[in-house]
Parts: sequence; C-alpha cells; structure tokens
Amino acid sequence: MDRKQLSTLLGSGLVLVILAGCNLPGNTSQQPTQASTPIISSLAVATGGQVSNQNPTPTVVEPPTSTLTDTQSLPTATATESPACTVLQVLNFRSGPGTAYRPPISTLPEGTKLIPQGYNPVGVPGGSWVEVKQESGDQIGWVSSGNQFISCNIELTLLPSIEVPPPPPPPLPDLNSSKVDGDNIDQFVEQVIQNPDYLVRMKVYRNLPEFSKDGDGIKKVDFSIFDNNSSFSLTTTELNKAYCFFGGGDPNCNTWVLEDYMYKWSKGGQVLKSGSYRLVVQVTATDGTIGTWFIDKLEITVP
Repeated sequence: MDRKQLSTLLGSGLVLVILAGCNLPGNTSQQPTQASTPIISSLAVATGGQVSNQNPTPTVVEPPTSTLTDTQSLPTATATESPACTVLQVLNFRSGPGTAYRPPISTLPEGTKLIPQGYNPVGVPGGSWVEVKQESGDQIGWVSSGNQFISCNIELTLLPSIEVPPPPPPPLPDLNSSKVDGDNIDQFVEQVIQNPDYLVRMKVYRNLPEFSKDGDGIKKVDFSIFDNNSSFSLTTTELNKAYCFFGGGDPNCNTWVLEDYMYKWSKGGQVLKSGSYRLVVQVTATDGTIGTWFIDKLEITVP
C-alpha cells in the first residue's frame, strides 16, 4: 500500500471517530446494531509523516435507555374472584325484590356469605334489590342491595335483570275495638259495622214513625279518626247510604286505598300503621238532630 492510500484510509477512520464522538446517528441503511453489542472505534495516529499503530482506547457507545411514554403502562397482575357479597347486618331474605314480598323467607345474620345472581333497580314498593344464593346452601332469594346492608366485590348493576311475578296483595289489617258509646243516639236507629275491608259502615235512619229503612231522614254522616298520639287525624263526609268510611254505599263499601302494595288512609295519603285509634261518627238528620257515636279504643294491626 503506498503513502497516498494509507493517508486516505487514516482520514476516513478519523472522520468515523469524530462522528461517533458527536453522537450522530448511524447510516439508516445499515443493519441495526444489537443492543447487547457495544460500538467500538479505533484511532490510528500519524505523526511526523510516519504511520505508527498505537494501542487505542476503545470508545463504547451505550444504547439509549428505554422509557415509557405517557400512554404506556406496565402490565399489572389481576386476581380473578368469584362474585360474592357479605351481609353487614341482620337482613330479611325475601321471595322477590321488595318488602311487598312478605312474609320474608327467613332472616340472614351478619356475616352471611351470598352469591349474587341478578339485579332489580326498582323493587316493590321501591329500592334496588339483588337476587342471591346462599353460599352455604342452594336456597335462592332477594335482599336489599343498599350498601348499608351488603358489601359485594362486583358492580351489581352489571348483573342480569331477573323477571319476578308481582307480589300478592298484602293481608288486611286486624281490628279490635272497645264498646261503642254515644250521645243522643236514641234519636236514631243504627247499626255500626266494623270490617277490615272498609273499617266501618253505618246503617242509620231517624227514629220517627214515618221512617223505617236505612237513610230515611238522614242528611249526612261524618267519620273522624284520630290516633292516640295526636299525630294523625282524618275526617270524611258521606251522603250516600249505606254510609261507609271510604265511601261507596250500597251494596258495597269502598275498601282501603292500596298504593305501592301498602294500605293508605286516602289516595296519596298517609300509610296505615299499627296503633290505637279513636273513631267518632256523627249523624246529622234532615231536621237538624245530631247523634254521635264513638269508639275510644280501636286497635288496628297491620300484618
């Protein structure tokens, strides 16, 4: 090799070393360097017009450190759990989604383990309910899904919807009353009939020779009821015979108002509650005569 060729070769090597020192990227047409193999360059030094080979110090170029972008994340391990719920307080276990499904099948003690199977967002008369299977047996029923009642490891709204037949009407209340007393009641002929369907019905006519049947000589009948805690009162006026607390007359009285599977005193009114009440019936005759009947203690028990 002559001096000119050697000089050219040394010049080329020097350029490569300078490029490597400036951290310029390599030729993209070359094959990519494996990350595990460092890039090493040697420098031949020419001095005094003579070429000598010195032991060069290798230059190692490390591959760039890989970093995650904002949109990348490391994979995380997830544990697969079977759907499960735990009862947090003593809870009624019912045949359907709602308190209208009564009586309850049983009660579940705190800590009972349940397997959720279905979900109903609006029970009867309200609230959200979950169909569950008892972990310790095969019995299936419904419990309220309120987080004060149960704790679950899944989102209950993702469970399938379960169709359930509507609940039967609630049983009628029980009535038990004291003796019927009254003021000026001898001016009338009356029959006070108590019945769980319609509470009370009054058959009455004026006690005069020309009158002989229900409604004769009667202008109106007012019914008033009060609870013994003075927190509730209701008065209704009836003009048609037979005189019924909820209206209607012959041959049938209207029954209790049933809304949301609960008996109420009137449409949109207060819910019937168990307790002790006082009932007053005032009869006004067409001639202005007034007679008053009252039951001081009317016990109503809602099943």
